[in-house]
Amino acid sequence: MTSKVTFKITLTSDPKLPFKVKALASSYLYYRKIYNTDMSESHISQILHIFDKFFELLENSHISTQVTKETVNKTFECAKFIEATVTKAYSEKMEDILENYFRQHCLKEKKTKIYKCSDLKFACDKLLEIYMKDTSISTTIVDDFLKLYIQSFGIDRLNNFLLCTLRNSTCTNMILESLEDIGLSISKMEDEALIMSWEFDLENGQQIEVSQKITKILEDGHFSRFISLVMNLHNKSKLKMLFMKCLSCKVVENDVLFCLTLINIEEKFFLKLLKDSPEFCINFVDAIFYFGRNMLLNGPNVVHDIVHNRLQLAKMQPDCTIWHSIEKDIAQ
Repeated sequence: MTSKVTFKITLTSDPKLPFKVKALASSYLYYRKIYNTDMSESHISQILHIFDKFFELLENSHISTQVTKETVNKTFECAKFIEATVTKAYSEKMEDILENYFRQHCLKEKKTKIYKCSDLKFACDKLLEIYMKDTSISTTIVDDFLKLYIQSFGIDRLNNFLLCTLRNSTCTNMILESLEDIGLSISKMEDEALIMSWEFDLENGQQIEVSQKITKILEDGHFSRFISLVMNLHNKSKLKMLFMKCLSCKVVENDVLFCLTLINIEEKFFLKLLKDSPEFCINFVDAIFYFGRNMLLNGPNVVHDIVHNRLQLAKMQPDCTIWHSIEKDIAQ
């Protein structure tokens, strides 16, 4: 006798849920349809819609931080549904067909990350790992997710998951310690990891979020860190282009400390930045002229005399009220 999925999602009308949990399924009848009939093309289309929502949970760190006690149950049910769907595909030897639908759907949505069924066999484990490793997610949320996990899969599967995660973390720490022992900078490794995570986010369509994170580095005054990250980027990558766009916008602000940081960059690398981005080059030249004009205030007296004489001459012309106003403003 074929087992049926008996859990039911209670729909919510709360518009503030960023991942729109109400879109994960329409009703219990919807689940029953999927599990009591063949995986037809119409059902595949509905399934892919739910898979999209789950991928958002995996790929968008901002969404994970929005999970509350009220919604953690729905995120777990979503992951559990993914597992059940993939299990059904394997049991009916249709995993290749399902993966082909994944591929076509991703191409249609212009997504570069294409998942395989093998990646989603333990969807709940993937979500649990994200929740456990993300320090911005409260312990209460993790505890609630763990309770749901144990109720559904038992303590043995949890122990296996924790053991595997611990082994991977231990291996990672050993590698980091070894790299540190041979003199590789920890900060450089952190930069590389940050770049990899942002490139992953960009590949998943999170350009606005990445741009905000880059801008925050500049707003917080971490100019040297910003330059260090730029130096580690590959030419013509999406992330490099985004960094250069933020760099160009920052130069327009004529921030003295930031411009001094740029000037102190190694000449060879700085010239390459100017060459790689015409917009940055133009804005930087404009900034030089801006500072140059201000430096005239401390320039030779002959410059002062020329400006003063020109202003006096202008005041003698018809309709010269504006020049009197300018002189008054300068004197203040």
